[in-house]
Amino acid sequence: MAPQIERDLTSYDRFDSTDGIYKTREAAQRCIQGLTSGERLTEDCLYLDIYAPIEAIESGKQLSVLIYFHGGAFFFGANSLAVTPDKGAFIAATQDVVVVSVNYRLGAFGFLFSEALQSKLADEHGVQYSDSPSSGNQGLMDQQMAMIWVAENAKYFGGNENDITIGGMSAGGQSVHAHMVMESSKNLFHKAIAFSGPQGLPFYNAEEGELITEGIANLVECCEKPILDVAPPKCRNPINEATVACMKNKTAAEINAAAWKLEQFLPIGNFDRLTMIAEPYAPVVNTAMLEEMPFYSFSRGEIHDKPLLVDVSENEGAFFINLMMWGVQCEEDVTVCETNWNWMLEHLLSEEDLKTVTEADFYNCPEDPADECLPQADKFLTDFTWYCNMNKCMKDGFPVATRKFQRRNSDIFLSLTTQILPWQKVVNHGSAEYWFFSRITETNDYDQKDQDYQKQFQNYIANFIRTGSPNGQYGCNLKLIYPSR
Repeated sequence: MAPQIERDLTSYDRFDSTDGIYKTREAAQRCIQGLTSGERLTEDCLYLDIYAPIEAIESGKQLSVLIYFHGGAFFFGANSLAVTPDKGAFIAATQDVVVVSVNYRLGAFGFLFSEALQSKLADEHGVQYSDSPSSGNQGLMDQQMAMIWVAENAKYFGGNENDITIGGMSAGGQSVHAHMVMESSKNLFHKAIAFSGPQGLPFYNAEEGELITEGIANLVECCEKPILDVAPPKCRNPINEATVACMKNKTAAEINAAAWKLEQFLPIGNFDRLTMIAEPYAPVVNTAMLEEMPFYSFSRGEIHDKPLLVDVSENEGAFFINLMMWGVQCEEDVTVCETNWNWMLEHLLSEEDLKTVTEADFYNCPEDPADECLPQADKFLTDFTWYCNMNKCMKDGFPVATRKFQRRNSDIFLSLTTQILPWQKVVNHGSAEYWFFSRITETNDYDQKDQDYQKQFQNYIANFIRTGSPNGQYGCNLKLIYPSR
């Protein structure tokens, strides 16, 4: 059982050890999130789901461990949704590894920031402000606590505390990027895997984090002097200890409702970057825990000296473009389609970059009004948020090979997923997670080619978990499964 916390907007407390026996045949409860509700959602959510081969536990064998962080824009998701019991058990049994999936606090519970909260943390922990745990990154602190707990207890479920790989998809992949540069995470893992982690989505700075916290404080009536005629709503006075105390006395439902309501404001006003649209709550940089965007550390090659595998899907942007174009039939509503497309560009780019992109034929909408803008929008968003930034930080920071499954600087690997899932038209965001964790059989949807692809892909990832190389300990080169784009 993983450590839990008391209701708090800041740090965590260790869960005292016990001789009691816990039934663990059900997936962990999910952290409070979004508009959803129910008995499966709770603040008491910091649990781990652990899957291990029974023979490893009985024999005392020490297997490689994968600690996996789910995606969901730091606002949604759960460990049991990313790695369902059947998926976790399947990978553990077939690949001879231990799989640990992690819950971490989300939304306002995991990523609120203010100077007042950070000062409170410093007081609670008896350390100087500059050395204190970082408000705004409570969710990352939860992930660190999970890594510590797994290392301390791995031997009890067949795992090797000295062979831990962290992995994640989307926001989970971004979390992996963060841990690869955070000094406080350096000694907590040995290898890392990032599926579809967008390097092009910037985290928040302290000023932006304060504004978001002010908005929530206003909505739960904790501002001393609220400003009601602006969007997002703000406090006239800075967040202080009284504000924090007031927010802590609100119910979880009240905080969650305010977080969701505020999310509707974030794409407007001062908040006009893609982060505000795609990830209304995200980690905060320029803090003691996370000094800068991981992108910049990667670009300088200043990351932890650990094997890293990065996977990007061919059409990462398609899923998000569909969300932005919700309800728009582009072949029929061409004007609306182009309007949404232009709005997205204006909200993502500086004036200079906007001019460059709009003049580039590669991203322009077709002249034929019967055609769609969606393919062009997908190309742009995939390049802007994934490819270009990942390629730049890898190119600037590390020697570059030219193969699609390429090794960089002896222990950096970049892979491209191009295999389309049968029910999709494109290789969508997070496809690698499905190909790795799912168990498919030959049906009307899946043919033998799909099964062969998945088996090889799973072998690549599992080889990396065990050895730090997708080609395995003995350097045997498996068949390349990533054709040219």
